[in-house]
Amino acid sequence: KFDWINLRSSTLEDVLFEDCTIEELDLSNVTAARVAFRRCRVGSLHLAHARLQDVDLRALEIGAIGNLEGLAGATLDTQQVTLLAPAFASHLGIRVEG
Repeated sequence: KFDWINLRSSTLEDVLFEDCTIEELDLSNVTAARVAFRRCRVGSLHLAHARLQDVDLRALEIGAIGNLEGLAGATLDTQQVTLLAPAFASHLGIRVEG
C-alpha cells in the first residue's frame, strides 16, 4: 500500500503493477508503453500530458481521474467507461438531462 507514487515525466515500458493500493498516482507527462494493472486500486490518478500506448487499466479500480485526455491510448472495460461517463460528458461540455 502506497500513499503517493510520483512517476511524473518518467518512461515506463513493460511494467506490471499487481495487488497494490495507491492513494495518489501521478503519471503526469509520463510516456508509457505496455503497462498493466492487475487487482489494483488507485484513489486519484493524474494524467496531465500523459502519452500512453497499450496501457491496460481494466483491472484497476479508479476513484478519480485528473486530465481525462491523458487516457488516450489506454484500455478500459465497459464498467469503467460507464462510471466515467459523467466525467467524460463534463469534460466535453455535454449537458446530460433526464
